[in-house]
Amino acid sequence: MRRIVIRSGDIEFEVESFDAAAATVTKLVSGLKGAFVGTVNSDKLSNGKVRGAVTMRVPAEHLDGLMLDLRRELGKGAN
Repeated sequence: MRRIVIRSGDIEFEVESFDAAAATVTKLVSGLKGAFVGTVNSDKLSNGKVRGAVTMRVPAEHLDGLMLDLRRELGKGAN
C-alpha cells in the first residue's frame, strides 16, 4: 500500500492588490511539479477593499518552500 502524507497550511496577507497577489501565487505554484491552484475567490467589501482566498494543492514535500516563497513575495509590502 502506498503511503500518502497530507499536510495543510494557512497563511494570510494584507496586500495592495488581490489580483496582483493571486497572480504571484499562481506563478509560484506553477513552478512546482504536481502543484496547482484549485480555486480563487474574492469579494468586494463595503469599504471598497477586496477580501479573497486562493486554494492551492501542493505536494507535501513542496509546502515549506512554498510558504517561505509566499512570505518573501507577498510580505514585501508589509514593511
